[in-house]
Amino acid sequence: MTTSMAKGATAVLRSLSRASPGIRGGCSSGVRALSVGWSRRPEERPQPSHCFKGVLFGLWGVVAKPSFSRHEEAWEKQKMVPVGTFRRFATVEGGAIQKVLDGEIGTTEGGARMMQELMDEGVVGCETLTPMDLTGQIRRILEAGHVNAEIQDVIKCLRFDGMQTGLLCHQWQNPGKSISTPEQIRAKQDLQRHFNAIVESKDEKMGRLDPKFYRLAAARTGVEPHELIYVDSRAQHLEPAKAIGMAVVHSLKPESTVQELEELLQVPLRGFSWSEVSAEVNKAPSLSYT
Repeated sequence: MTTSMAKGATAVLRSLSRASPGIRGGCSSGVRALSVGWSRRPEERPQPSHCFKGVLFGLWGVVAKPSFSRHEEAWEKQKMVPVGTFRRFATVEGGAIQKVLDGEIGTTEGGARMMQELMDEGVVGCETLTPMDLTGQIRRILEAGHVNAEIQDVIKCLRFDGMQTGLLCHQWQNPGKSISTPEQIRAKQDLQRHFNAIVESKDEKMGRLDPKFYRLAAARTGVEPHELIYVDSRAQHLEPAKAIGMAVVHSLKPESTVQELEELLQVPLRGFSWSEVSAEVNKAPSLSYT
C-alpha cells in the first residue's frame, strides 16, 4: 500500500470512529456493517453522553403512512376541489381521516364526517361532492398505505443495539373498522417482530391524551419514562408523553425524524448494510401484546 493510500485509509477510519458512538447498554453479538465496507465491533463503540434505553413510536404517520398520489390530485382537479385537500385534512387532529386510520370508525362513516368537515370550513367545490365520493377516496388512501422503510430500518438498528422498542396505537391485533389488505397484514406480521411491546389504547380503555397511557407503555418496556424517546406525527400525542418525562420527537418527515433521533441518541441509524447481520436482526424478540 502506498503512503497516500495508507493516509487515506487512516482518515476514513477516524471519520467512522467519530461518527459511530454507541448506545448505552451495549449491542447484540455480531457486527453492524457500514455500507461503505468498514465494520466496527460492539466492544469498540464508545459510550454516549446521553442515557436513553428505548424508543417508542406512534403508528400512523410514523411507522406506517397513508399513501397519497397524483391520482388524488387528478380527482381533486376533476371535482374542482383545491389540490392538496385530502393531504391537509389527513393532518387534522382527531379528524375523520385520522379516525379511519386508527380504526375507530369505518370508511363510510369517515366519508360522511369528512363531508361535514369540508362544509364547516367552506372548502371551495365541496358542494359538488357526496359522502360516497369521499369514502371512495379514503379507501384508496388506505389500500395504498405502506410501512415507512426508513423508520423500519431505524427500528432494526435500535433492536440490534439492545434498545427497547415499542409501538403505541389505537388498535393493532384487530383491524377494527379500517381496511387491512393481505399485503398490509403481511407487513404488520414482519414489523411486529421488531417491537418489545405493542400497546393499544382501545384495549387499555385509555385515551391517547392520557399521561397514564404513556406511563403504562414505559412499564411494558421495562424502562423509566425519562429514559425513553417517543416519536409521533401528532403533536397532541406528544404532550402527555413529555409531561411524564419522555423526550419527544415530532415526526413530520422521515429524514428529519431519523436525524433528530441520531442527535438524541448520538449514534448513527442509517447507511448500514444488514447482509452480515440479517439472521441476528430477524430474530423475533419477545413481544408483549397489551
